[in-house]
Amino acid sequence: ILEKMNITASFELYPWQRCLKYLKHGYADVLISMLNTPGREQYTCYPDEHISISKTMFFTKSENLITFNGSYEELKGYTIGVIMGFSYGDAFDQAEYLIKDGAIDAMMLITKLLKGRNYLAAENMAVVKATALQMGVEDKIRFFGPPIHTQKLYVGFSKANGLEKICRDFSISLRKFKKSEQYIPILKKYGIRPSEMMDKTN
Repeated sequence: ILEKMNITASFELYPWQRCLKYLKHGYADVLISMLNTPGREQYTCYPDEHISISKTMFFTKSENLITFNGSYEELKGYTIGVIMGFSYGDAFDQAEYLIKDGAIDAMMLITKLLKGRNYLAAENMAVVKATALQMGVEDKIRFFGPPIHTQKLYVGFSKANGLEKICRDFSISLRKFKKSEQYIPILKKYGIRPSEMMDKTN
């Protein structure tokens, strides 16, 4: 999409909390795949068009029998892997009675889970699917229960760097790209069904 806008980009990977800090202070121009929250709106310009739908779910080892009916109370006593700095929704974020163990990315979440460090973990299902596929362990984990939340994810642009116009232009380009023939093969490459990226509210 940036190439079509005649913009050259370099991509760097950092822990999530550092990504937010870099965007806020203008050390980074863009942060990919973030929720639109009131606190982040102070320093982030969001496109109108979302890049994906985040279906955040619990997952565990394939052989584990744990279930989840939507009440966090039933998860007391389990160590739950989470991404440090991520928001999992107010109810989960404020559930201080839960034992949460931080990881820097999905690969670490999966690794800790398979090694028995955590009994379950929580993350964007599409991200976990793609990472597990890359690691060759997709058959060793399973998702369970209703989603923790299902929300739109965006590409955020730094207000500190005055990127509001580029943000608006990106939104237009993204909307066009999602209707192109290039979009579906990318989703399939990472094991994502096109229906999982559709906005069910429209």
